[in-house]
Amino acid sequence: MKRSIIKIAALVLALLMAGCAQPAAQQPIDVTAPSETPSAQQQEAQPQAVQTGDGYAILSEELLLPQDVPEEEAVYRLSYQVPQFESEASNAAVSVYLDELYTRVTAERMPYADPVDSLPYTSVTFDVQKAELPAGIYTNFIFIEEHSFAGESEAQFDRHVIVMGPDGSECSLAAVSGAYFPEDMAVQQVVNVIAYEPDSYYGDLTADTILSALDLYNGFAVSDEAYTLFIPAGAIAPEEKGMVEISFPHRALYPGFVGDVMDEEDYSALLPMLSAAAAACGPDFTGFAGAPEGELAAAIIGEYFDAQGLSFADAAAYAAAYADAYKAMFGIEARPAGEVIAYESDLPFYGVQWEDAHADGETLILSGQLMSGAPGSSSAAPAATVSAQVKETGDGWIIQEFEIM
Repeated sequence: MKRSIIKIAALVLALLMAGCAQPAAQQPIDVTAPSETPSAQQQEAQPQAVQTGDGYAILSEELLLPQDVPEEEAVYRLSYQVPQFESEASNAAVSVYLDELYTRVTAERMPYADPVDSLPYTSVTFDVQKAELPAGIYTNFIFIEEHSFAGESEAQFDRHVIVMGPDGSECSLAAVSGAYFPEDMAVQQVVNVIAYEPDSYYGDLTADTILSALDLYNGFAVSDEAYTLFIPAGAIAPEEKGMVEISFPHRALYPGFVGDVMDEEDYSALLPMLSAAAAACGPDFTGFAGAPEGELAAAIIGEYFDAQGLSFADAAAYAAAYADAYKAMFGIEARPAGEVIAYESDLPFYGVQWEDAHADGETLILSGQLMSGAPGSSSAAPAATVSAQVKETGDGWIIQEFEIM
């Protein structure tokens, strides 16, 4: 996640103070795919993106393949619609998808095409679904790939999903859920579904074979209440069953204490605040008891805003949002003192894998591992132990103490 350089100038502080299955019989066709993907090749007429008014444009294109032969000798048709954004990171994710799509078509589908009556094809459309979570709004771009090996044969369908976070970055299941290692929990959800209809799935499935069928980066979607896994046809069930969709609630990826000492809604609301505290305290292995002040307070609130992709029109808007967030997190009015400059943009990322919680009088003590690296990243590793003391108030849970050990 890109960090922000947060500067609270005297004006802001003053305002705060004031407001205190391919056919086996067919032989491959010898086709050499071009070295570049369609989006990178020179075309006679470049496709134009059409603005939608929904924060993205739609880019449409149709290609007859191979591209280096006359049109009447084409053996395959590829057409697609994809979104185009102002964000470079978002467009980069779409470009990666187009590269992978072109490879799938030219390496896995076109060589087995049988263009006898009409051209076999891959046609890509997309659907946009939004999920409003406590951490912000996530956007699912679900690419639906309809394809056939023979022009008039029954079409098959695949899904490829790009989940965009509130800050515009592409997210894995780990990044959305905050669970550093969601693999075992995702596999368990699949096992639970198979147990209800064992005859509908392969009988020799193991945890490893199920995990190998899952794509926890581009094979899932998130909604307000649940996650959905998209599993390719033939991976865990007979081909005729088609693509398998398995949905499960957010709480399935929460630590075991959720639902016992704290309910799901409270944990989901508190998690972004605790994550902001970990991101701000982690680089210096610092902490706080009581409400933080000065640079540390500014860093925590800044991380909280940054994770949600929030921006502000002016200092007054920032000051108002800062005051609201500070009170929501710590239960008191903000107490700024002097100019605050916190957090360089190249500092390492820290998060928390929460593992346990127990009551201590009117407070709740959470404990877990401080993690270096973002959820889902290959470099993520435990860096220290961490505990947080939180308390329920009439307006929600607040953080009273955060300690790294």
